[in-house]
Amino acid sequence: MKRVVIVSLVIVFLVGACTALLLYNKKKIDEKSNLDGNLREIPVFVTGVTTRSLDCNFQVNGSFSAVHEFVLLSETQGRVKELLFTAGDVVSKNQVLARLDDEVVKSQLAFSEAALEKSKSVPC
Repeated sequence: MKRVVIVSLVIVFLVGACTALLLYNKKKIDEKSNLDGNLREIPVFVTGVTTRSLDCNFQVNGSFSAVHEFVLLSETQGRVKELLFTAGDVVSKNQVLARLDDEVVKSQLAFSEAALEKSKSVPC
């Protein structure tokens, strides 16, 4: 029983000491961060103005995103046979960007023409 009381008192003392230390540190941090009356002691770094040419190259960390984006849609369906540009190329209006495999479209055209001829040969 005596042992339990001693251990309990030691734990209470340690918790109290930790609390007192934390409160003391908080008070010191609050005093340092208080700017009332310390406005004349803020450090300022000044450099002289110079003229120099700037490089066109620069290095940064981060990511870039395009300012103008658009979704490219084809007027017909088909498999892309050839891309006529690479990423980053500047393209102009009405420039051909890709060539499609036109076998499916040609077969649909042949089927439609055959159906048209058949409908012309059948008397109404």
